[in-house]
Amino acid sequence: MRLVAQRVLRPPNGATGINAYCYFHPGCDWLDAPPDDLGRGVLRGKIIEVDPPSGNRVRSYLDITTPDHTTDLHITESVLSGADLLQSGGESLPWTLTHLETRFEFNLELALVQQWELELRMLLGYALQARKSAQQNP
Repeated sequence: MRLVAQRVLRPPNGATGINAYCYFHPGCDWLDAPPDDLGRGVLRGKIIEVDPPSGNRVRSYLDITTPDHTTDLHITESVLSGADLLQSGGESLPWTLTHLETRFEFNLELALVQQWELELRMLLGYALQARKSAQQNP
């Protein structure tokens, strides 16, 4: 599964919001780091606050790759504890971390750095909500 959440800005009118997507990878499973050649997958759920999705400027993003069956709790713990570890270690953005079979990447523009933790939690919430919508509408 690939979960993507992006805070976007539409240049012509300044509209801003979060767009999130859930892509499933039926039949794919792994026990350690996600495969590099996984591909985008099948789009099954999305939340679009700024339409159209293409042509917008991405201000922040969270990209999570994990097997389709991974629980929301595992995803949440992997992302939040991983981000805390990277931040406390003084790592520069973008952050990429693989924990067992889950990998995430997080980045944001300089204007949002002071609120990185809030931004990460919001993006994570939207990503999980896109997954929930995908599970409710198979």
